[in-house]
Amino acid sequence: AYLQQRLGVRSGDRVLLMSQNCPQFIVAFYAALRAGAAIVPISPMSTADELRYYAQDSGARVVVVAQELAAPVQACMAQGLLDTALMLAYSDALSTRDRAALHDELPDVVLAPRLPLPGAAWHDFEDAVALGLQPAPATGQADDLAVIPYTSGTTGHPKGCMHTHATLLASNLASQVWRQLNVESV
Repeated sequence: AYLQQRLGVRSGDRVLLMSQNCPQFIVAFYAALRAGAAIVPISPMSTADELRYYAQDSGARVVVVAQELAAPVQACMAQGLLDTALMLAYSDALSTRDRAALHDELPDVVLAPRLPLPGAAWHDFEDAVALGLQPAPATGQADDLAVIPYTSGTTGHPKGCMHTHATLLASNLASQVWRQLNVESV
């Protein structure tokens, strides 16, 4: 709902998602799908030039980004390639007890407290969730674009691979059947 109501994400839009694996990645992924957008997952190891290419090629105007990866996003925003960012801190997903118990085992980037937002076009992930806004009615269809992962670009520029909700579901079901994956699988 925040993506729709505050960041202007509409059905068919693309939303870049740039972070390490974390609970917020999953929340953002499904939130963007629920808003009718297609996810463009970006490797956290991407360079500023690569991010610039993904933003231009995909047409994304909104990005959900982990705070330690904000610098290349700021550069893209300064160039007019991205309009707004929703910034997350991994530490927000840790309980106080987990933070204390796992302090010596977790990298500093995971333990880092939430940083100030770098500008007016930046929004805080936890604040967005805390608002508890209600999304517009879902209108998505099986053939709507859902995810656009990019190839490695070994033979030229990376290419966006367009996957619909139906192709994601088919792949998921095939994995369950052929590999006997289930809710207990690790």
